[in-house]
Amino acid sequence: MSQKHSIVIGILGLLLPLLGLLIFSYSSNVISTGDTNVYFYTAYQMLQGKQLYNDIVFTNLPLFPLISVIYFKLTGGNIYHFYFTEVVEVVILAILIFYAVYFQTRRYLAAIVSTLLFSFSVYNLIHLNYQTGVVTASLLSVVAYVFIKKKKPLLVGLSMSFCFLTKAYFIPILIALVYLSFTEFKLSQIKKMAIGLLLGLIPLIPYLINSSSQMFYYLYDFSLKKAASFNKFRELRSFLSLDFGMVLLFLLSFPIKSYNRKFWLVLLLLFSLYFLVISDFPYIYFGMIMPFLSIRIGHLTSFLLEKSKNPSNEILLLIFILPLLLFNILQYRDFLAGNKIFNVDEVISLINQFQPERMYGVSSVTPALAYITDTPLFDNMIDVNPRFFEAGILDKKNITKDVVTHKTITVFLGFENKYQSGNNLLDYVDKDVFIQNCEQIKSFPIVWRPPINRIVLYGCSGQF
Repeated sequence: MSQKHSIVIGILGLLLPLLGLLIFSYSSNVISTGDTNVYFYTAYQMLQGKQLYNDIVFTNLPLFPLISVIYFKLTGGNIYHFYFTEVVEVVILAILIFYAVYFQTRRYLAAIVSTLLFSFSVYNLIHLNYQTGVVTASLLSVVAYVFIKKKKPLLVGLSMSFCFLTKAYFIPILIALVYLSFTEFKLSQIKKMAIGLLLGLIPLIPYLINSSSQMFYYLYDFSLKKAASFNKFRELRSFLSLDFGMVLLFLLSFPIKSYNRKFWLVLLLLFSLYFLVISDFPYIYFGMIMPFLSIRIGHLTSFLLEKSKNPSNEILLLIFILPLLLFNILQYRDFLAGNKIFNVDEVISLINQFQPERMYGVSSVTPALAYITDTPLFDNMIDVNPRFFEAGILDKKNITKDVVTHKTITVFLGFENKYQSGNNLLDYVDKDVFIQNCEQIKSFPIVWRPPINRIVLYGCSGQF
């Protein structure tokens, strides 16, 4: 294949699938349940003058809320467009993966394969339009990887600090990148990287000055000490079964000594140890390693092409990859409706008819409904986590009394089948007081983790 044809194929092979991903994501974008709504409303409140930790209960480091403020402004406060920012990040990350692989291998096909496998992995497809900061942190970690290869130590340090401040649980990836830096940088470059690491922590300074005690309480006493809410081995089984092809190709790359094999061994070891040590490891955490699986598969592809010396093998490679992509898309069909509120207009209409003074309830849904209906959240409670009651951050009895003394819509998750029905109101309110003063208005179907399959709305008249 001529150099000119390779360039054309490289550009088309990169841009056309990503354009298709953008179009599909935009056309299928609806309000969903999830942490995206928490970040969106947090950004909205920060623009109203509220402060993280002091005014807003927040249990993570502060960079992604600040990024969310930027996204809120860029999207004009349109929640649907805010959702879409995640897909834009995916496309940027895919292009960066393409560049990283091509920069090292000088093979367009290897770069295309790695990009396509990342972009159309089942993990990635499931999380389209769920802006939670995971892709943001992944983007920053791959930026750091590229800057290591480009010998830009100051920018490596900045990228790694920003990644940490976005999602602290990326720590195994960041430690592996530090190891890679030590293998490729001279002492003078390592010093520059250290300066970059320190400079990257500047966004943390205002919070250390103004709200350090609250921040450390939420980060350490709550987040680090919380009990596990997921069966991490079940989450691992889901990840391995859905993206088995990528994991297998990644493991098959280890006989290849080129492209710093020790780094990839260290990366896998650190990630595995982190998985075993940490108690709470939800499925979404596997996103931190997905871009690096893709880059290493690009190395494997380049190695195979180099050893084959037969141009026709490029066609055979595509014939092998395309069914894998198709299989991923077919698997994704089972998750297409997951977490989406397809009848959100009906939910909004009902809330507007009730004309509540405030809204309260499960944080994966309530902030979005409150924003769209222009209804204040009860006491500015954006992220109402049931663990907050267990930790003593919130008082369930006092909140319930306050909720029922105002005209309030409360939102819960529930289940319903032909034998029984129920909801999780016990996680958020004192049942005895609440049931005496509020009544269920209606429930709406959603696709969620079994047995949850309903959003349940209760109305409190405020006549307590």
